[in-house]
Amino acid sequence: MNGNRVLLDTNAVIAFFDGVPAAEGAIWSFENRSVPVIVVGELRFGALRSHKVTENLSKIDWFVSQCEVLTVQNQTAIEYARIRNDLMRKGRPIPENDIWIAAMAAEYESPLITVDSHFAHVAGIEIIGI
Repeated sequence: MNGNRVLLDTNAVIAFFDGVPAAEGAIWSFENRSVPVIVVGELRFGALRSHKVTENLSKIDWFVSQCEVLTVQNQTAIEYARIRNDLMRKGRPIPENDIWIAAMAAEYESPLITVDSHFAHVAGIEIIGI
């Protein structure tokens, strides 16, 4: 595992914005914080649907500037297919976007900070629960 880098799930960033101490501590304990582009899209979608659009978009822009944004590559697609197939065989589907996020965690061999317990069904990734 890359002990230097961590990937952040959408709900981990939201918990950070909400001031959850466990989220803040986990996120800042890593030198290199990475946010999958899928997470950026989910955060921005949520902001656009909120009552404080401008304020929330500004928070997201600031937070993302503190992280590396990871984009989908061919290796991501390979990991996605492996993970989705494995979850289907186990009868343990998870949300589609979360499969992509898990694929990036597998691709970069980095732990994933999340609130979602369903990531535990994904073989080959390390989860840091908050």
